[in-house]
Amino acid sequence: MRKLLTSGNLTHISSRSLFGLFGGSKIPEVTFTVFAEGQASQKHLVKAKEGANLMDTLNDSSIKDISVFGICDKQLACLSCRINISKSCYPKLAKITEDEQDVLDELGALLKPGQTRMSCQLKVSKEMEGCEIEIPRTAFGLYEKLTKDD
Repeated sequence: MRKLLTSGNLTHISSRSLFGLFGGSKIPEVTFTVFAEGQASQKHLVKAKEGANLMDTLNDSSIKDISVFGICDKQLACLSCRINISKSCYPKLAKITEDEQDVLDELGALLKPGQTRMSCQLKVSKEMEGCEIEIPRTAFGLYEKLTKDD
């Protein structure tokens, strides 16, 4: 049973407790690994809320210098937010739409069949737990640094 703090006529509860009182539940987090192309030895764990847009999650994470990641604002008008996801995780993702496939077809030799997706078109899902995501070099303005300075 939740403890509620009372002070006079006021009852104080955390928003988390309040959310739980009305039948809500905490949005599950999913953890996956991200690394820059050519730097698989420098992997970074990213925690994201299930249902969040993957591109937004990557932009908000500790990955530094993604200066051109998602420049078309999720309109499928560029290739800047493309990612390569581990082959074992790829089949677990939401199906590719015809519009996304049209954009991926423009990659030519840069396309990694069974791995490349547009991160702006993906929602974080529980199926992504433990997946590895490679961010191509073209997404980095200053490719040398991957994490934010403390």
